[in-house]
Amino acid sequence: MDRINTNAGALPSNAGDDFHLLWAAQKLLDMLRPNSNLASITVEGPAWQDSIVADLDESKLFSIDLAEYYGGETLQSANHVIFSQLKYSTYMGNTSWTTSTLCHSDNKKKNNSIIRRLADTYEEYIEKYAFSKDKITLKLVSNRPISASFKKGIDEAKELLIVKELKNTNSLLNNLSEASKVEIKKIYEESKLKSLVFMGFIKAIDFEDCGADIRSIQKAKIIQQLGNWGIDSPHNKYNEIIMTIRERMMPGRNALVPMTKDFVCSLFGGNYARFFPAPTSIPEKKYVERECTHELIKTIMQQDKKSIFVHATAGIGKTTLVNNLQNHLPDGSAVVFYDCYGGGTYLQPADSRYEYDTAILQICNSLAIECKTDFLLERRLKESEFWHEFSIRMTQAAKYVKSYAEDAIILLIIDAADNSVFAAKKNNKFSFVHKLLQQSLPEGMKILLTYRTEHSHYFNFPYNSAFFEVPTFNLEESTEHVKSYSLELAEEVYSEFHRLSKGIPRVQSYVLAAKQETPHQLVDMLLPNGKTTEDLLRDILEELRLRYGEENDVISFNFGVLINMPRPIPLQALTAPPTLPIPAPPYSHKA
Repeated sequence: MDRINTNAGALPSNAGDDFHLLWAAQKLLDMLRPNSNLASITVEGPAWQDSIVADLDESKLFSIDLAEYYGGETLQSANHVIFSQLKYSTYMGNTSWTTSTLCHSDNKKKNNSIIRRLADTYEEYIEKYAFSKDKITLKLVSNRPISASFKKGIDEAKELLIVKELKNTNSLLNNLSEASKVEIKKIYEESKLKSLVFMGFIKAIDFEDCGADIRSIQKAKIIQQLGNWGIDSPHNKYNEIIMTIRERMMPGRNALVPMTKDFVCSLFGGNYARFFPAPTSIPEKKYVERECTHELIKTIMQQDKKSIFVHATAGIGKTTLVNNLQNHLPDGSAVVFYDCYGGGTYLQPADSRYEYDTAILQICNSLAIECKTDFLLERRLKESEFWHEFSIRMTQAAKYVKSYAEDAIILLIIDAADNSVFAAKKNNKFSFVHKLLQQSLPEGMKILLTYRTEHSHYFNFPYNSAFFEVPTFNLEESTEHVKSYSLELAEEVYSEFHRLSKGIPRVQSYVLAAKQETPHQLVDMLLPNGKTTEDLLRDILEELRLRYGEENDVISFNFGVLINMPRPIPLQALTAPPTLPIPAPPYSHKA
């Protein structure tokens, strides 16, 4: 009777492949975790710059099933690199790795043991790149645990190398306990490394991921993580990720091309920047510590107030004030800043920072960075689903800061909220701000909105709101502001400058930035009766009128055209003389 081929080796082989795929998938997702320093990974070897370009012996790199690059995408640019060899056992999952099994070779040359292959990789790299000995970790990842005796030997050897200056491996062996000496001596003999190189090798090897979760648990964790990130079909996304890695592992399929953070984001329909669609665009300014900060903090910390409205007219410094609150909040607190103005881009057709999907995505992913909450990667959600995901992350964030200190808070700052309402109305839409103010907030979460006082009618203020009007600079603050420009004036000049500028920070900044040659010229610019922000703008317009003659109607018409033009405004339209036709593009994005 013919023998039936059961293909008994296929099951272990497939299980091993699955283990590789799952481990690589988990590392891919780790790149998107808050504050992750993991920059890229490769499968089936190191990055091509660290192997092919470096002209390394490929046979010495067989231990690298997965390479993790932290802080950079190559050995040169990274601050830490982990090369992992992955081993999965279907039938011996509970059997510990011992020194003997780790040193066992099954080929004719007797040079393919786990220890030998890890040692070959280490030696190849430090011979080519001396600096790499301080960067490289060589790891065994397996579902099988490490034996207690082997672990004790490795831990003891590592500790000795840290606390003692040992000249060679013999010195190391002589300082070990008898049991550990036996373990380390076997590894030394199997590695075929020189004495000094072997001591570096002991420092570099890592067995902490031996005894890793079985495949079913790993798969469940990945799917759960995808669900936490708001993916509406986590099982489908899991299959897509696994298939992507499987293709990368195929011969000739760019396995050695690093999979970066942007590559991972592309699996979710974008790049890393796309998950922060409304970046903050606030120019750096000279900051003067405000006396009113302490009163504002008291207002924020009122127990029964969840929404705080900070207002003032133009140029008083609302944005600068609230952007510097972090150091005044209780220890452990976190601040998330959402910029509704965007450096003026809020009115551009391509800018949708007033819409709920843009705002919630930016805020949720900023929370992820500040408070280690889950990222929100799915953009194809219903509006109610977006708000639900937002609510989940607010609760996660509040718990996170409360774990540090009971009085710690999350302060969500919505800066220039009135701009959001205005932009939405201009586009016949509804600003996210209105529904944000209707959201129920968890304990420890506060929302602070800034707006111009004259725009208070834009909002329906919740019942539990607190209000704070930002004052102008006092004399001491005006004095510090002048000194921040490296100007030293007589006391009476400080006082006069403060009076004529009316303590308005923006007026002072405009005058100080003009870099007048004498102190008195600073004051002269504000004569005879002082200036407001509007006064300075009128002066600029008057200068234009004088420069181009008495044709007020032409100048007014051209400014009216510029105000009503869709963004971006053509650069030549800004620079053309007011009496000439407006030329065609190119366009400027800095309008």
